[in-house]
Amino acid sequence: AVLAVSQDDAGNTSKFLDHFGIQVPAAVDPAWTYAVSTAFGLRSVPTLVLVEPDGEVSYRSEGFVRKDVERLGNRFGGSPFLPGEQVPEFRPG
Repeated sequence: AVLAVSQDDAGNTSKFLDHFGIQVPAAVDPAWTYAVSTAFGLRSVPTLVLVEPDGEVSYRSEGFVRKDVERLGNRFGGSPFLPGEQVPEFRPG
């Protein structure tokens, strides 16, 4: 299963998902606790974390790294980007 965790409020999270056509469930990590972010030791966003069915974290990428996103896409059978889409190599979190 895929779950997005947002550090923004529910309204802005919904707008972001709609704008980018992201169709995965999203949980809002409340700013007053950032409980999920803290549990995973997040230091920057975005951070990609792959948690296996047994609970083991098998993959982690901090900031936006195109090759990391592509690697995960390939693992799950598809490209996360459209052909010809201009996607930067890296964007710090």
